[in-house]
Amino acid sequence: NLPNELVEIGKTIVRACKGLPLSLKVIEAFLRKNKSLRY
Repeated sequence: NLPNELVEIGKTIVRACKGLPLSLKVIEAFLRKNKSLRY
């Protein structure tokens, strides 16, 4: 189970990408490579 804050952040990202799977995959790849960043 994820904290509600993370769920809301995820929903915001999906809305910003307008549900486009490729956009989400690109963002996911970027975030995965930059684990040291604070979100």
